[in-house]
Amino acid sequence: MPCRSALLHFPPPESQPPPMAELPDDLYLAIFNFLDLKDLLHVRMANKKCFRMSQAAGLWRPLLRTLMVRNSLPVPRLRGTNLDDLSGPELEHLVKHAFELHRNWKSPFPVTKGVSTLKAFDPGRIIFLEFLRRRECSWLVSVSARVEPARQRWYTLECWDIKDTPICIAHMEFHQFLSIALNQNINGENTADIAIQAPFITTYIVRPSPADPEAGLCPATQFSEREERLHLFCGTRMVTSSTQDHRLLAWDTRFPQRSFELHNPGLAAGQPNLPVIATMSYGLYIIVIRQGTCGLYAVPDVELGGGSPVGPRAVQPLSEHAWPWRVDTVVLSPPAPTLPGRSSPLPPRISILVRFQSGFPWPINLLHLFELHPNPGYEEGTVAFDRNPPSTIPYQFPPVLRQTIAAPLRLLAHTAMALGSHGTAVWIDSHTEDYLEHAGEGQRLASRASSSLLTSRDEEGDGQDGSLEGELSDHVATTLEASVLCWNESQRWVMLAVDEEEGKVALGHMDGSEITLLSFV
Repeated sequence: MPCRSALLHFPPPESQPPPMAELPDDLYLAIFNFLDLKDLLHVRMANKKCFRMSQAAGLWRPLLRTLMVRNSLPVPRLRGTNLDDLSGPELEHLVKHAFELHRNWKSPFPVTKGVSTLKAFDPGRIIFLEFLRRRECSWLVSVSARVEPARQRWYTLECWDIKDTPICIAHMEFHQFLSIALNQNINGENTADIAIQAPFITTYIVRPSPADPEAGLCPATQFSEREERLHLFCGTRMVTSSTQDHRLLAWDTRFPQRSFELHNPGLAAGQPNLPVIATMSYGLYIIVIRQGTCGLYAVPDVELGGGSPVGPRAVQPLSEHAWPWRVDTVVLSPPAPTLPGRSSPLPPRISILVRFQSGFPWPINLLHLFELHPNPGYEEGTVAFDRNPPSTIPYQFPPVLRQTIAAPLRLLAHTAMALGSHGTAVWIDSHTEDYLEHAGEGQRLASRASSSLLTSRDEEGDGQDGSLEGELSDHVATTLEASVLCWNESQRWVMLAVDEEEGKVALGHMDGSEITLLSFV
């Protein structure tokens, strides 16, 4: 009987495969490309070679693009950076910061990673606060108003560079100031940065690093024939309205004599031309939100011969939705910067945050988050200037209700709200009972991460499959659905701005002496 050792003896094969440590590096990268982020972080701890290979730029670059495209996550510290110029560890840090910001935004109590205070040159009440979004820059623009002893009203515009240590790079005073619009063109190439109506419309270019902030704004073009209220500034396109009849006009800064009137169909029924509250541009399309309606317009390119120098040509809405109640406050999500390698034939989804009016002296204590979904049949590059064919219209109407959130307000309380480029909502309300008991004053800064950022694994029943869609009355509102960023015991916050891509929130104070800048990454 053969011994046991003989039974376990196998003749050596003619050629043995090389040990794993001797596999080519390209084969390692090919294998690692099949792993998700969690498995990749686990396998890198196997040995030194796996750790070294897991730092390859060729591994993190496609991973960054795939994760950001699939989850639509904002990528902080990427602005103005070419992915091809970054090393593996640098790309890994971008992914890390993106997921840290994502987890922080959707937590019940997001952790503030940094607080900065911007001191104003001339204290006054903050009446405008918005981030000026550029690929290479992180700027914050504020406008404050003050009354001199002679009862003269003065306005101060300041632009802050907040990329590292906040510093004022532009400062200008106005005696007459009516409206302001920042250029939504993220590229910012060959266009002005700011348009101001004081009283005529003038465009300005911001100098990135002036020696004197007084010279930080360089006038570009003045339109002395236009004393209209600014609503939209995107590239060379502007949307303005008359202060008397609220007639809405779209025109190009290169051809200011040609304009299009964005017609309000409700006028035919004898209804008043309600004021315009918010506008947004996507290519040749313009989204207009009035107090009673939300409409989509297609405006021809005046450079191709559109428009008439004699009078404004009327443009009818391609689609329009009537709100159930008159709108008190509304904001739209700005366009998100395009990540290198992120391309889609469909336009981006647009979030709309609405607070409706009521019959009382205060608005309804609810926020409604709507979304405009892209049209699956839309063909990029096609433009419709009438209601047919529908395949040339980029968005589906009506807007879809995604969330109803309780945001109570006291009588005469200050409130503001903002939307990030990825749909995260941030607002100020008066719900302070959980923190300040039943105080007569106080404010809460709250937020709600967009459902597009939340996967089913992160939050079950979040409605990613569309279950949140429905009528206004179908949704139960609660303050528990909001994340609490911070609160204060007074009523000093009056303005609000959010830069979701960089994880920053700015709060303008009533006295205008300072602006609080919060960082969440």
